[in-house]
Formats: sequence, structure tokens, C-alpha cells
Amino acid sequence: MEDLTEKTERVFKLRRVFMFIGADPNTSWLPPAIEVDDKGFVKAGAPFDVKSTAIAGRPSMSLETSVPNVFGPCTHRWMFLR
Repeated sequence: MEDLTEKTERVFKLRRVFMFIGADPNTSWLPPAIEVDDKGFVKAGAPFDVKSTAIAGRPSMSLETSVPNVFGPCTHRWMFLR
């Protein structure tokens, strides 16, 4: 991890990382295979049950995107009430 203010770096041995991300999606850099809605939120979970089952051989998981085994963080995910 790099601290841009202090100009220092630290190394952490991690298996998984969950980053805090703002409420406005910044998803324009994602490849087209990861589907987003008209506001830029990543579509994840239920919308891909049939497609993911065909590709991955199993139903999609709740945070899983249109690309099997690629998961979307909470604030970037499509939600019915957004």
C-alpha cells in the first residue's frame, strides 16, 4: 500500500481485499463483458442466473457479475431500489 501524503509504502500479506468505495459508480474502465446499467452500476447476482449457469455450470452468486467468478463491490452493484 502506498501512502501518497507521507510518500511511504507498506506491504501486507492478504488473501482478499475489500475496498471502501463511494456511492457514485466509477465503472467506465470495466470491460464490456461486465454489464452495467444506464447509471453505471454493475449488474450482479439474480439477473445472470440462466447465463451464469450455462457458462459456469452453477447459478450465479449474490455479488457475482455477468462474468463468472468476477464479483462486484456493494456500492458499484446494481440494486432494485437505486
